[in-house]
Amino acid sequence: MVTRKSFHKWLIVLSFTAVTYGCLPVPVSTVPLHPREERHVALETAQAEHSGAFSSPVFDSTGALLAAYDSGNNLVRIFRSSDLTQVYSLKPTRRPRRLSFSPRGRFLVIESYQGWIENYLGSMSGKSPRPSSPVKMSSPEAVRDDIQRVELWDLRSGMTIRDLSCDAVATVEPRGGWLWAREWAIAPGYRSSALLDAHFSGDETEFSVLCWNGVRQRWNGLMNWKRLEDVSPPPFWDALMALSTASWLAQENPVCSSENGRIIVFRVRKKHFGFSRIYIWDRNTAEIRELPGACDGRLLPAHALSRDGNRVVIPCNKGLGYAIRVWEFDSGRELPLKDAEFGIQGGLPSLSSGGVALSCNGRYLAAALLGQMEALLPNVFLIPVGKSRSDLRLWSVDEGKELVAVPIDDLVGREDYFGGVDLAFSPDDSMLVVSGRRLRIYRLIDLDPDAR
Repeated sequence: MVTRKSFHKWLIVLSFTAVTYGCLPVPVSTVPLHPREERHVALETAQAEHSGAFSSPVFDSTGALLAAYDSGNNLVRIFRSSDLTQVYSLKPTRRPRRLSFSPRGRFLVIESYQGWIENYLGSMSGKSPRPSSPVKMSSPEAVRDDIQRVELWDLRSGMTIRDLSCDAVATVEPRGGWLWAREWAIAPGYRSSALLDAHFSGDETEFSVLCWNGVRQRWNGLMNWKRLEDVSPPPFWDALMALSTASWLAQENPVCSSENGRIIVFRVRKKHFGFSRIYIWDRNTAEIRELPGACDGRLLPAHALSRDGNRVVIPCNKGLGYAIRVWEFDSGRELPLKDAEFGIQGGLPSLSSGGVALSCNGRYLAAALLGQMEALLPNVFLIPVGKSRSDLRLWSVDEGKELVAVPIDDLVGREDYFGGVDLAFSPDDSMLVVSGRRLRIYRLIDLDPDAR
């Protein structure tokens, strides 16, 4: 499979050959004519320290609080959204992959990645947390629990409940080869367990997690955190997940859900060597259906749902590039979007897992398109140099048109899954937060003057 980075390297090599031997004309700019506009920034923080970044932003149900993970200081921070003054901070047990507030705002739910080589080796061997030599995957140092967990932070008491995870654990032998114990997330372990979703009930008296085997584990939330029961998988689960292993589900983070947990969207692999598909599960009716249309081979496990779960946005592969597409469940149709395909002429951008967002009412779609190849510029040494840019794009879903493209080059630290730019709308759709090297808030009225 040709990745974006490898394609760019290939293109640069081809361009160098062409310029050197005169076989082809010098490559021209690919996206210079797409207009960008500076828009007023309502609020922003200072740049993250220690070369870190902010990620996984989320508002509470009132929009008064905004939480985000600060990787530079390894802290989950909670700010007042009115002025971005910090009101709480917590050092999480593990690196967060997703944050969410409970419905009444008492708890912050911290869903964690399954682990990091440097963390594991540092704690196991007592050596430096950044060893410089490779570790054989069959060695004891490379064997670890590859289990996703959730940590709950009670904002009233300041107490945390750690290590809630799924009982179902898959055991596999580690593969051969070597691992460089640096910054990579891995899944070689002997033990794997994917936690797909974590939710509080509306009154916050119950907490539940959806596990990779379809079981929903339930706890008594406010009383004593006593385990209540396990809800059996729905009838379709085994057939649907036949080719999706625990480790694959953990790596792909394939689930997003509506605010009340009723609508759940899965990204499921259907073939051993092939594309995955998107399925929608309505928990009230116990129905499962496949998303219609050709939307195979997602760029990243990045999806977003409107607050009521009626609209979903998914980035898809299309040719050598990508497309961003929106579906409406009630009507069963795809909603067309203009200027939402990004092949060679669109700059082949990258997108982080949190780089798309739907407004709560489903009217607006925002996307952070990173590292778009704007031009290949030859120099006096006849070696083409790449020039790229990163944009925040906003669409009106109802009208199917792009409203604005805003430069966010200064927010991008890394253009990868763990270091991109994440987005979130406030519950009343009046604000859009963009998180990268800074936390930045735009008011929607500044991005779309017709917003009401």
